[in-house]
Amino acid sequence: MTSYKAFWQNYVNFSGRSTRSDYWIPTIINAIIIGVLSAIAGVGAQNNQWLTSPIGIIVVLFGLAIILPDLH
Repeated sequence: MTSYKAFWQNYVNFSGRSTRSDYWIPTIINAIIIGVLSAIAGVGAQNNQWLTSPIGIIVVLFGLAIILPDLH
């Protein structure tokens, strides 16, 4: 969990290098979070309009939020 905490604390700190676990643990956790939220949004939406549901909007915002730190 320290890797995931460091992922958010060093949000735009592009100096230095990350270890493998500092990269992969947050990447896996973020993939799980997006997958679970997308599944919930897909089940709760009607007519395949999950993207416009409140959880679908959260999925999009979370995806946008992890773009910069994921480059680290």
